[in-house]
Amino acid sequence: KTVALTLVVLPLFAVPIYFLGQGVADSFDDDSTNGVLALGLMLGVAAPALLSVFLARVWGELRWIATLALGVGSGLVSLVVLFVAFVAFCSATMCIG
Repeated sequence: KTVALTLVVLPLFAVPIYFLGQGVADSFDDDSTNGVLALGLMLGVAAPALLSVFLARVWGELRWIATLALGVGSGLVSLVVLFVAFVAFCSATMCIG
């Protein structure tokens, strides 16, 4: 139950958390260099990973190594979810090339 929650459900929140982070970063980043703070990407990957470590530690009776492995796995799955969402968006809107 904990493994399914941390590796399937929590990474699906990566995209909305990414947009939330990008909105916050865009509101603070108004310089003329058009540099973008990577807060959206950091939150989109780190939030599901940290939340899965927290939930696995509170609800699951796992050892620390297994808990950290679930957190790293959740972060990697979140990164894949963000990459697939980016590819799907860019292939639909032709933002590359």
